[in-house]
Amino acid sequence: MASVIDNTESMELVPQIGSLIIDVKPVQSIQGPPEFYKNDSGPPRGAVFIANYKNFHDKQINKRRGSEKDVNNLIDFFNQMGYKVVKKIEDNDRNETFAAMRLFSEHKIHEEVDSMILVVMSHGLNDNTFVTSNGQTMTSQEVYEIFSDKNCPALKHKPKIFIFQHCRGNNKHLALSMSPISSSGSRKTDKTSSDIMLLYSTISGNVSYRHPKYGTLFIYQICKVFMDKAWESDSDLASLMKEVEEGLSRYESIDIYQRCEHRFIRKKKKFHFNPIAIKSNDAKEDVHTKEEVQIEEDSQSYDSDIFQMDSTIEKHLPKDHGFAENSSVQEIMPNTKNCVLLINNLVGCLSDMDKLKHIFTTLGYDVIGPQLNVTYEEFKEVLKEFKEKDHGESAFIVFYRDGFSDTIVTSDHFAIHFNELQSEFNDTNCPNLSNKPKIFINNLCYFDGDVKYECTYQPESHMGHQEEMDSDSEEWVNDCNEKKSNESIPKIPAERDMFFVNVEMEGSRCDKGSLLTDALNQVLMQINSPKQLMEIMCSVSETLDELQEEESDEYICELRTIKFPSDFKLAPLKFMEN
Repeated sequence: MASVIDNTESMELVPQIGSLIIDVKPVQSIQGPPEFYKNDSGPPRGAVFIANYKNFHDKQINKRRGSEKDVNNLIDFFNQMGYKVVKKIEDNDRNETFAAMRLFSEHKIHEEVDSMILVVMSHGLNDNTFVTSNGQTMTSQEVYEIFSDKNCPALKHKPKIFIFQHCRGNNKHLALSMSPISSSGSRKTDKTSSDIMLLYSTISGNVSYRHPKYGTLFIYQICKVFMDKAWESDSDLASLMKEVEEGLSRYESIDIYQRCEHRFIRKKKKFHFNPIAIKSNDAKEDVHTKEEVQIEEDSQSYDSDIFQMDSTIEKHLPKDHGFAENSSVQEIMPNTKNCVLLINNLVGCLSDMDKLKHIFTTLGYDVIGPQLNVTYEEFKEVLKEFKEKDHGESAFIVFYRDGFSDTIVTSDHFAIHFNELQSEFNDTNCPNLSNKPKIFINNLCYFDGDVKYECTYQPESHMGHQEEMDSDSEEWVNDCNEKKSNESIPKIPAERDMFFVNVEMEGSRCDKGSLLTDALNQVLMQINSPKQLMEIMCSVSETLDELQEEESDEYICELRTIKFPSDFKLAPLKFMEN
């Protein structure tokens, strides 16, 4: 499989850091329904599965040195949080991984606990694909569908958190062939997948960083932030991930750029860990590996200067870095400059466009469109004109179109990946919306046919790679298996402040309109005070589920964010004027 993973590791210098001492703080007041998912069982609160891939059969695939530190930190962290690490696998191949995950999904503990957490750490090939020990790949969708309501009824209506630590590309986005391909190879989403929360170490197309002694940036920040903040009453998972993003931002002053992403599938409530803070060493995880695996502990030399990472980095942060520990809530009060773009190629949704126009106009937005049945060239021109507008504080971009997976299809059957949308509206390519919330609403009717890709797409935002320096020095290495590159100047990933509401529909292709429109109407038109966007869209997802109970169509709602401010609030103008 050397041809599949065709790269070698590269490194970046960082300030000296050291082992993380796990010290979880206990929750003071249990958070639960109706605002939060129920998560007060036990202990244990929930069951944990950890899969780490450090060694690979093909010696051209680099060993993920330092990943054993992530495993140790996670086990200590989850034990203190009040969770039980039921299973840990190391260096398993694809079949062994599937078998272990299926056995875990059938474990009787799920009937007794309120939540589940699964962690995967490996090399990555692209957006949603990671590599097992024999070089064969798995996707995040294949993993979380093992725990769908159908396949794992014991976890139905319970929050299921999946943490994926792997690269999602080599810092370059799509460069695809013009030859026709079929969407039939893409996987339809399991209709019974719900209450799913996916935490990715980096955004699509980019790398993650790992220290050969102390582990990955992402896992380090998750353990650090969660143990310090998860006890707070208002620290739901989304707000904790915002803190993780800010922690990763601290490294930008030393030219390490990594932005995480989280996605929610049919998420209906906030999630709170309600940590117990068990300090006893009595609770041990069950280790299930293909062979007996001895985890080599790092030396416990707790020198005082080792724990200076945060303070050292903060000293080098520029004043306009944008990182603030106590940032104030950002309220967006729409005015005529805040714009909404509507694009539709679904015949059955013509009346939906009128409803959406009424909704956003009532909320105080300037609605552009709807643009109907646009070709690929027309699509690019529409986006270009929209990006050049003098935007206010935020923008909505709404697509009602054919599509599949993370792809929308134009009327002339050209496919546009969400990565392209991210690049089109990043800070580099869309300066008029730089540092402003950009909300994408995608209503996709599953398209099962041949599509074409534009091959000239080249994003302006990517990071370079430095020559391989694989040693145990105080350096970070991207968590891919990358080739050496002549590029030496890292560039800041410009994707930020993005919120995606992605609804995939299977059935009648919205011949009688989309239930998403009805859900948006019910939720948005009832906003009578400033409200967090994540809370609003969770309500939309829940309302959509309620509306389709008596319908034959199946709608799968996914929410995802890229460095989006968790404290962003929508404050409708119609109520602000009263």
